[in-house]
Amino acid sequence: MTRTTADTEIIAKAIHLACRAPSLHNSQPWRWVVGPAAVDLFADHERVLRSADRSGREAIISCGAVLDHFRIAMAAAGWQTNVDSFPNPNDRDHLASLDFAPAHYVTAAERDRADAILTRRTDRLPFHAPANWESFEPVLRKTIDHSKAKLDVLADDARPTLAEASRLTESFRRYDEYYHDELHWWTEPFHTYQGVPPDALVLIGDAGYASVAIVGFHSQAGWIGFNLLPAEAAPKIKRIHELMKQNGRNPAEVELGVSPYGKQITPDDLKRYRDLGVEEVTLVLFDLPHTERDLVTVLEQRSETSGGA
Repeated sequence: MTRTTADTEIIAKAIHLACRAPSLHNSQPWRWVVGPAAVDLFADHERVLRSADRSGREAIISCGAVLDHFRIAMAAAGWQTNVDSFPNPNDRDHLASLDFAPAHYVTAAERDRADAILTRRTDRLPFHAPANWESFEPVLRKTIDHSKAKLDVLADDARPTLAEASRLTESFRRYDEYYHDELHWWTEPFHTYQGVPPDALVLIGDAGYASVAIVGFHSQAGWIGFNLLPAEAAPKIKRIHELMKQNGRNPAEVELGVSPYGKQITPDDLKRYRDLGVEEVTLVLFDLPHTERDLVTVLEQRSETSGGA
């Protein structure tokens, strides 16, 4: 096979198209180096998500996806790509060295695959069960190049185990603020075409550290901590302020509120809330008064029970 140097513009366009490949939270953990005789692909550890991908396995899979897309793009441009995997045993981040040979022709299927790169999207919303799976599965298996990919279909009795593993993983991640920090850093906020944008919403009720991280990074409106006395609210509010400062935001941007729910508070507690920066304390009345006068009476009684006005 005759090897030659592909035009730099062709290589640049292929890399641009290849970088639309899926990667963990769109982290794109790869680095390209274009030389006079070869193109080299490296893993970029500065873009590896240390909490979501501690072993770096997802980063390597992402690099495999971008390499596949690059080969497809070059094939559509009329070039065959020769891949030398892990060419340097002393540098495991050097994933591949690539050189090229002119293709005799470009097939319609190769062009279709390149065009498909531009239409691929990541959808994080839940999926419905595929329609007509029994007839679709054989077609899918025939489409796959089994030398490059493998298709496994879980049996019905294995799906509850997978669902339980997913729920368990979610529970581990729920209060992992470093994980949520990575999600914020590497993903764009989800925008709906109508309605109230997420960053305008007040987060109410959840006093866990995951919600604290969300407020610190995303919310422009506020937070109402639930079922918290001043001593319990203090570390949450401190963390919100720390995260906002780390993100270049002014803590005064977010209005903070607290509801002690059924816990008794005193006038001193109200002063402690104020010292923490709480602007609003929400009291919960379990028996809703029928008139405004009844409401005043209930509040007066609660004030007396709590230690005075």
